Amino acid sequence: MANFTSHFPSHTLQYIFFRPNTTHIMSHSRSLSVGSPPQNISMVLDTGSELSWLHCKKTSNLGSVFNPVSSSSYKPVPCSSNICRTRTRDLPIPASCDPKTNLCHVAVSYADATSIEGNLAHETFVIGSSTRPDTLFGCMDSGLSSDSEEDAKTTGLMGMNRGALSLLRYTASR
Repeated sequence: MANFTSHFPSHTLQYIFFRPNTTHIMSHSRSLSVGSPPQNISMVLDTGSELSWLHCKKTSNLGSVFNPVSSSSYKPVPCSSNICRTRTRDLPIPASCDPKTNLCHVAVSYADATSIEGNLAHETFVIGSSTRPDTLFGCMDSGLSSDSEEDAKTTGLMGMNRGALSLLRYTASR
């Protein structure tokens, strides 16, 4: 894990201050490449989340999305996969099967009333000089946001907790 996290230089930190309530929100983001050929994206690092995900459907309020159709290494997770029946911190109810596509469908909710949903998939993530093929993530196509202006600044969220689906755990086990 130390080798993987060394690819997060300190210049990726972004600090956001809100006044007059003296509420301090700190957001860390990381630029990286995903897919084949690589698509440049930016993800918010979230130490409280397990599942990493990317916006995969272009909407008017999103500045950046990952386009899975353009990637030859994109592999959606079928309903028959064991990961589709796994209960985890972010997925206390296992993912469901989308009957239209026979793909593993997930919905994640957060404490701020934000929610996002889409399908699980595997893809190649390149962070710094580290290439991680077959990395599990959510390719999300719909959701509700509590701050769409902030959402428009990045392509997704990088789950960095110690859960089974976390990018740290998942890439360390490969």
